[in-house]
Amino acid sequence: MASKNTFSKGNRLLNSLTPADLGLLTPSLEEVSLPLRTNLESPNKPIEHVHFMECGIASVVAIANGTRSEVGLIGCEGMTGHAVLLGAGQSPYAVYIQLEGGSQRIAVADFKTALRNSQSLNDALLKGAHCFSIQTGHTAIANGRADIPQRLARCASYGA
Repeated sequence: MASKNTFSKGNRLLNSLTPADLGLLTPSLEEVSLPLRTNLESPNKPIEHVHFMECGIASVVAIANGTRSEVGLIGCEGMTGHAVLLGAGQSPYAVYIQLEGGSQRIAVADFKTALRNSQSLNDALLKGAHCFSIQTGHTAIANGRADIPQRLARCASYGA
């Protein structure tokens, strides 16, 4: 088994990659600051960058008939751009910064090139996307059944 990398930044997904897989991304990663309300993805618009959050929180929001509902949060454990990873160039969701922070971002073209060059990178990032899909299901349950203090406790755990 290949050894794991210790990335100097704070993204757990990047830190979980092997040195070879991280090496495919590192030359194209750019550190960016993400002020409050920074838009990372717009519904049904081409995604330009994939962000590996280092600090702060990105909110994933579904929009239907003028109603907005948060369906997920992305912090230092994950990445934006799941639609790109899954073979689409756009998402039905809005993704924006809910708690200011920063990320390592990569242009979609460079991200796709890295994925084409490593099945193990693709597999590792797909596992992360799977975890996020589980989170969205639990978020839907919480939104439908939990009271306000329980829902806020879920959000507080991301700030820890």
